[in-house]
Amino acid sequence: MSGSWSSSYRSGSGGGRGRSKLAEGLEHQQRAEKAMKTSFISLKFSPDYDIAALEYKAAAECFEADPSEEATEKALHCWNKVVEIRDKQQDCFGAARALEQMATLLTNRRENFKGEKGDSPQSRICLVQREAAGRYRLAGKSDPAVRILQRAAVMKEEGEGDIRGAVEILEECISIYEEEEKWPYASEVYRDLIGLLARHGLYTPELLKALDGHMRILAKTGQQNGIFKAVMSKVVVCLTIGDLVAAENSLSSDVAFSNNFLGSREFQLAADAVDAYKSGDQDALGSVLKDQMWQFLPVEIVRLTRALKPQQAFGSAGACDPTLSRSGKESGGGGDAFDVDQAASAESWNEKGCITPGNTSKSSSPGHGYTCHSTKDSLRRDGDRPDANVSIDELLC
Repeated sequence: MSGSWSSSYRSGSGGGRGRSKLAEGLEHQQRAEKAMKTSFISLKFSPDYDIAALEYKAAAECFEADPSEEATEKALHCWNKVVEIRDKQQDCFGAARALEQMATLLTNRRENFKGEKGDSPQSRICLVQREAAGRYRLAGKSDPAVRILQRAAVMKEEGEGDIRGAVEILEECISIYEEEEKWPYASEVYRDLIGLLARHGLYTPELLKALDGHMRILAKTGQQNGIFKAVMSKVVVCLTIGDLVAAENSLSSDVAFSNNFLGSREFQLAADAVDAYKSGDQDALGSVLKDQMWQFLPVEIVRLTRALKPQQAFGSAGACDPTLSRSGKESGGGGDAFDVDQAASAESWNEKGCITPGNTSKSSSPGHGYTCHSTKDSLRRDGDRPDANVSIDELLC
């Protein structure tokens, strides 16, 4: 008899370990509900919010230790109660902490629940994370807000495949840091945004705009080398989409001039790449892109350099102005292939293959006209006047 009793005790105690946390959580939940009640007999005329919040928190932690679906739902219910109580107390930080714990639980147990109103579990997680970030911002805590928003961006990208939503979240993170003038932190988020846009091929205008914003932030922090790398990245993106006008304009941007970009090694490499791309010389372009300096760019931009190829039929009209006409096919480097015949009919060309004064009103971007000189020579010639705008007449042959 004693042997059977001891074996049943051991099996009961071993099997009851999982239920003990659930039972403990139920006890804390009952105490929390009792703390929320009022009683005229005991002269308790208002709920004890502090005790209730602590008990609900303890109950949620106990329920989280139980892997069952029932315990997961109870844990979510208790965290919701904590959020409601902290909101009543106007404790934004406490509500944010509870929402963050709730988002973590949803992420770890996403297979145990379904989204509300037909939404996916990832949508619910992102919603809770954004609510937590909003509470953190109300509490004046920008760093935790950005941290949880970055998690939401990853969930948007990897869980839902919503790239635009992830971009919006990262842009919100940047605006938070810019409001508080935390430029180094904003620069870090810009790197995440640039990588996201480059991975999914959102080159124009999103990626080019992000690179411009990153250069502006780097200029505020005085990171000259970072600006040089950002200009090189912008040149690679412009060549990838086949926009030579934007590529050459990026080499002579105001930020680049103000930070002595024209005298740097990065400028020489970027200008050589533009010249090789313009001339259609695959060997020259490959030789330039083999320089180790390109490897210091973001990983996604480095991948673009490996796939970059010069456009065909350069030396004709379509090579000098990619904005005139584009066909639907892409070149080997991901840029658009130009309709040379239509481009040639749009402008007058002299014997040297340069634009002659004529119908230049079709250009929609500044610096439309180009010379036959190399990119480095023309930019260094005009670089003596960085504050002056180069007119079309000066650039015409």
